[in-house]
Amino acid sequence: MPETVVLKFGGTSVRDDSSMEAAVVHVRRSVEEGKRTVVVVSAMGREGEPYATDSLINLMRSTGEPVSPRELDLAMSTGEILSAAFFAHFLTMNEIPACAFTGQQAGFITDDAAGAAEILEVRPIKVQEALDSGLVTVVAGFQGADEAGTTRTLGRGGSDTSAVALGAALDAAEVEIYSDVDGVALCDPRRIPEAPFLTEIGANQLLAMAEEGSMILHPRAVRAAQEKKMSIRIRNTFTQMPGTVIHHRPTTTNPNPISLAHQGKQILVHTVKEQNSAKELPELLDAGNGRFLLLDDVYADIRLKQLGEKYGDISEERGWGTVSVIFAGKSEENAPELPDAEKVRSPSDRWRYLLREEQITSTLNTLFKLFFT
Repeated sequence: MPETVVLKFGGTSVRDDSSMEAAVVHVRRSVEEGKRTVVVVSAMGREGEPYATDSLINLMRSTGEPVSPRELDLAMSTGEILSAAFFAHFLTMNEIPACAFTGQQAGFITDDAAGAAEILEVRPIKVQEALDSGLVTVVAGFQGADEAGTTRTLGRGGSDTSAVALGAALDAAEVEIYSDVDGVALCDPRRIPEAPFLTEIGANQLLAMAEEGSMILHPRAVRAAQEKKMSIRIRNTFTQMPGTVIHHRPTTTNPNPISLAHQGKQILVHTVKEQNSAKELPELLDAGNGRFLLLDDVYADIRLKQLGEKYGDISEERGWGTVSVIFAGKSEENAPELPDAEKVRSPSDRWRYLLREEQITSTLNTLFKLFFT
């Protein structure tokens, strides 16, 4: 049987006809190579564009808050469903017969956690049938349904997780993740334009980058790839560059940093119970001294209320972030002191700095010049 490949296209790759024409080139190449081709898509475009996930969230919130998590999940899922239907039609009009599936139709079974559901199982029966009939299948990412049939979304990076999980369920030869950058860069090229792209990187190092905020792949997607030793390639929709291969070989320990990562839009949460709070709040990023970081997303106010009810008095400050230095193996002990940034506790393969969001770019520049120029 011909090998199966999964091609995942992000929002910028399906935002309009011009972008989708570029995506079609990659799909056509895969089909002409005789591969059984599965496409997973994100919602069309980014915030401010009508069908982007953030736009759908804002539409729901504009009527009043709080928004029911169940209804919010249902609304958010429509972005990927529309994207899948439209891209399947676009492929068919370009003489590549295709059909679209929602996450539920594609067999994604999740738990019942609204907005951050975990994939429990993928039963891709209908996808297999479509592939057997010679069709390209286009699957809506970022979503599935729980055992009761309620639509659930997977949280940030959910479409990447969908692609890897579906690739594993189909025993795919490779998953290709497409966006508008040429692969995995040493650090965010939008912040540091001179940052070089890597030809390959170990899954462990990519996981560390993802956990520290890099938007390349969500940590859950990387972990899913590690479980199945899934081959992944990060590519640019709009070029023919080979991209970056994510490998699972043992990585040689390197005393020097290998990459930088950052995350913004964090809420610094202060707790009263300083001594025990680290054990009581394992779901949050521990910044020490009774401080924790929570992503400032659509669910943040709900989470803050839950934390206050469960753990007593808390206070919060918005506008924080982190910058991290990633190592291949255990890091050195002597992390440099930086202006406007506080070194906080972190796993042994990285240094993590806490700082105000507006200091992220300048701190990345300082570290890039210190270690990579």
